[in-house]
Amino acid sequence: MLRRQTSPGRLAISALRQLCACLMLVLPVSQAFSAEYPAVDCVVQPYRVVDLGSPVAGVIEEVLVERSDFVRIGQQVARLEGSVEHATVKLARARTKVDAQLQSETVNVEFDEKFLKRIDSLYGRKVIPIDNKDAADRDLELSKWRLEQVKDLQEVRNLELERAKELVEQKIIRSTIDGFVLNRFKSQGEFVEDQPILRIAQLDPLNIEAMIPMKYFGLIKPGMLAEVHPEIVSASLHDAVVRVVDRVGDAASGTFGVRLEMSNPGFEIPAGLKCEVKFLPKFAAAVPDEVNLNQVTESPPQQQDEATPDAMQPVTYSLGPFVDDTAFLEAKQSVQGMTFSEREASIASVRHYMVITTETGEEPMGTVLENAGIQDFKYVRAGKLREHYSVGIYSTEQRANERVKVLQNLGIAAEVSSRFSGKITRWLDVEVSSEPQIANIERLRAAGYSVQKRTR
Repeated sequence: MLRRQTSPGRLAISALRQLCACLMLVLPVSQAFSAEYPAVDCVVQPYRVVDLGSPVAGVIEEVLVERSDFVRIGQQVARLEGSVEHATVKLARARTKVDAQLQSETVNVEFDEKFLKRIDSLYGRKVIPIDNKDAADRDLELSKWRLEQVKDLQEVRNLELERAKELVEQKIIRSTIDGFVLNRFKSQGEFVEDQPILRIAQLDPLNIEAMIPMKYFGLIKPGMLAEVHPEIVSASLHDAVVRVVDRVGDAASGTFGVRLEMSNPGFEIPAGLKCEVKFLPKFAAAVPDEVNLNQVTESPPQQQDEATPDAMQPVTYSLGPFVDDTAFLEAKQSVQGMTFSEREASIASVRHYMVITTETGEEPMGTVLENAGIQDFKYVRAGKLREHYSVGIYSTEQRANERVKVLQNLGIAAEVSSRFSGKITRWLDVEVSSEPQIANIERLRAAGYSVQKRTR
């Protein structure tokens, strides 16, 4: 026997089916509409399949994963031979440390400033002519410009170092999704240019592909719920949401394509299975416009009272948060006809995560890092982290913590420093006071919006 969890709208679905059964008794077959959608065959497929390649041509030095291994987004899965690029990084880093010219020009500026003060004093007492004062002014200005030129050159050298590091990063192949390795196309020592190295599949969520008879076109819409029964030992039913409905049908088979999205926590359901899907008419236009509900045989007063939704106290649901303007405008369109208000706040969000060293010890930290074979470090000269060394900037905290563990294994103390940026975040507060409005809220939640009941 199939098992499934009771959804919040199960009673509403049952009442709708009873209504349609009454319609079948009083209307001709051509005018009646059944809320029972037929079960159709479907196929379980990965949510996304990615063929990982390299942005540059080269010889593979090592492939770090095997088939069926689980990889995280940003994880290093392969790398190309990059001895030349690593040598370029060392050269660029050495050039950034050459500051003798900077110190020399700084000394010249300080000397010319002192000399100009003496000249001004002599000129004020009419001891020297104005030509000497003009020459001293010119020498000071030239010294300042030479100092600025050296500083600009130093900045260019820092940019050259960053460029060299990016060239090294191009030799490292990282996963772009969380998923499992399906295939290894290349191995160590092979040359790669425009061919994929690995194929990775994301299995949470899963895509459900189904072909539906054309007579149901227009009745199945995005956001609609469905029950999926995979063809495996487990007899559980799984909820899925319609995401894509093809606008062009197949004339040969008289069908059109529908894609559903089904969550798969724990990766309990493998992809590549046959399945059976049955759509629930909870959010579909289940009764055609030409059906006149007044034709239904009148029910006793007690039954009408049971079908009439009871009045309810207004409840406010919060829709959001939204950072993107386009998504916020789309959400506003979705709640047109309902009572809602806008709310916004400035929320600090993490921009990136920086790994920094926390102590130096007796030996300079720069020397410690170089001796450990670490090349992607940079000395922080300003800010609250000045006099520390940055050992990489990462988009996720997990990757930053992994780098800290690597440094700790090498005996280098490090920690993660979060860098924040402020963003304007907005919400829509929707007031609900009837059962149909609750159904609208459920439709929004099924469409992927974050909906929470708000307590004042």
